Amino acid sequence: MSKDQAKVPNLLQNPVVKKIAREHHVTEVQVLLRHLAQSGIAVIPKSTNPSRIQLNDQIFNIQLTSDEMKQLNDFDQGEAGRTFFFEFEGIAARPEYPLKESAELSVQY
Repeated sequence: MSKDQAKVPNLLQNPVVKKIAREHHVTEVQVLLRHLAQSGIAVIPKSTNPSRIQLNDQIFNIQLTSDEMKQLNDFDQGEAGRTFFFEFEGIAARPEYPLKESAELSVQY
């Protein structure tokens, strides 16, 4: 990971996301998926778990307010936030990790 690469924030633990989820009686994941869908972004969540598939489908049962949308939009970090490196903390140690050479190179920065 390069020195200037920001760590990927855990939005599921973000107090704003948690508060919005509580107010709508939904999960944090549903809030984030709904935010994307309500922003006009096609959302294609991956799951093989039937209960999670059902939860994902329920994002269309809620409507975020304009204030909630603004709060979530404020998380945008510009171009730096849209640059994603797969080498998040601990991933290179996983036996399934396919990019060993890339991980070794990123440690040298």
